[in-house]
Amino acid sequence: MSVTPSSLTKFTVIAAAVLASTNAHAVLVDFNDSSAFADNFRIFANASVSTVQDGSALKVTGLTSGGSSSIFFYDATPSDGLDTRSTFALSVGQTLTVSVDVASITGGGSSLGFYFVNSAQALTSNAHNLALLNFGNAGGANELARFATYASMSGQSLNAGTTGDGISLNDATFRKVTATYTRVTGSTSTMTLSVGSFSSTFTNTNFTSYSNVEVGLRLFPSPSNPANSYLIDNFTAAIPEPSTFSVVAGLGVMVLAATRRRRAA
Repeated sequence: MSVTPSSLTKFTVIAAAVLASTNAHAVLVDFNDSSAFADNFRIFANASVSTVQDGSALKVTGLTSGGSSSIFFYDATPSDGLDTRSTFALSVGQTLTVSVDVASITGGGSSLGFYFVNSAQALTSNAHNLALLNFGNAGGANELARFATYASMSGQSLNAGTTGDGISLNDATFRKVTATYTRVTGSTSTMTLSVGSFSSTFTNTNFTSYSNVEVGLRLFPSPSNPANSYLIDNFTAAIPEPSTFSVVAGLGVMVLAATRRRRAA
């Protein structure tokens, strides 16, 4: 049984209206100009790395030998400090996905981390989760995924395994490193970290899951040599909205049912 053109037209208009009204939070920062990083990130701690333009990407370099990692938070208005912060609202069952493209890593021991922070508490106590990828772990060719629920990797850190299928040191090919944070229940959350064919998962049942999340990058070129560096590009953060498509599908069923009733009459 076919649907009449008028029914299809009404359905199209209604579906478009629903999609237009959905506020799916998604961002993309392409580091293809010198101001892109400074215009979209505010420094939180330890200004011990240099971020400079390198072609169409951003080069992350250590400033001093033995320096520490630097933490930057995504912020659409970094110039106003903490007055206006960019956050992602998460309902139970939703997942926040964050990714960065990485290439040209010089020196083993460098790392890239993703912070998922409870915006109400900032980086204090147990108010954050961290997914960390160590490149060339212990001087080798593999990556090491680690997860934590404190500001340092002490306490609840997890050696989740190694892989040879991730990012090769000195390789100029960009590869996407992706981390996710999922509110499973009000008191349970999961994080994943993946690159190439390698993926690791960590489940946290000790603390309340976050309903309002800030996202941060933890940048750490190998401290053994301040000349060590890596390139990053294409920062993305998004919360998919499957509920939107459920609503549209439901509207479609209603239109079909109404059409059948009219034909039967």
